[in-house]
Amino acid sequence: MLVSRTFGAWRMGALLVLPMGILLASPIAAKPLKVVATGPDLASLAREVGGEEVSVESLAKGPQDPHFLEARPSFIRALFRTDLFAYVGLALESAWLPPLIQNARNTRVLPGQSGNFDASEGLPRRGVIEGEVDRSAGDVHPYGSPHYLLDPVMGLHVADALRTRLAELRPEKSAYFDAQYEDFAARLLGALVGAPLRDAIGAEKLREAALSGDLDATLAPAAQVPGAPALGGWLGRMAPHQGVKAVADHDLWPHFAARFGVDVVDFLEPKPGVAPTTRHLTAVAARMRAQEIRLILAAPYFRVRYAEKVTEASGGVIVPMTHQVGGRKGVDDYLSMIE
Repeated sequence: MLVSRTFGAWRMGALLVLPMGILLASPIAAKPLKVVATGPDLASLAREVGGEEVSVESLAKGPQDPHFLEARPSFIRALFRTDLFAYVGLALESAWLPPLIQNARNTRVLPGQSGNFDASEGLPRRGVIEGEVDRSAGDVHPYGSPHYLLDPVMGLHVADALRTRLAELRPEKSAYFDAQYEDFAARLLGALVGAPLRDAIGAEKLREAALSGDLDATLAPAAQVPGAPALGGWLGRMAPHQGVKAVADHDLWPHFAARFGVDVVDFLEPKPGVAPTTRHLTAVAARMRAQEIRLILAAPYFRVRYAEKVTEASGGVIVPMTHQVGGRKGVDDYLSMIE
């Protein structure tokens, strides 16, 4: 009886110890970092760089106007649980972002903390307004246009910064984030200049040139090498159209236009964020006819009837653009947005 009880006790002890041994031998995998982004562009870049190590949520949805996003209680719940909060900056979200961060009660995402990521930090700016600005000027961006992610080189910059920040939050996965970023950068640069030219120059060299502002200086001599691949990709397709004039509904495109050589000379809005009047649209159509401008760049959220009215009076055509990931059907990630 004693032997039986002893054996039973030993067997029970073994069963208790065995799972502990398994746990010690097989460490529990860390949960993916939770990332919340204010817009789908940033969310897409976070997915590219973070891969399987992140879980990403975007507060804004594709077709929405990012200037007038309505903050919801679900935003607070999302921020309460997140490890990294990424936002566009340059005052795009200034109407609702500060109280959202305070009400989330998550010290990780407070300004100055590692979980607070202002994607605009360190980027070159366009459209900075000097001096005093008031509401009479419309919905202007005094610190510069926040639509910088419409330039793929700016997307490369932000992806690089995200790579660094994710590695700070999870150092043991630093090599993984590096590999994810390098793969994304190679695909973006291939789409930008064409894969043959990217490979001829070298993906790493081309990436460093883009990040340092020397992209054009690197591409020019490469094109003169006998037998070198021609400029392809987005830049190659846009090369014959350098300087083409266009009208836009809202001033969304300064970074895009600068990268791809489009000259946006007029807007359907009389002032940023102000709905156009019939008189203003008539004047825009007259200027288009006088200058032989045919293109109207149209964002998904802007009322298309305004552009239609101008095309009827000017003979122009509407070019459906997308201002962010998910803005139009089939635009599911950052690269397809630029495409």
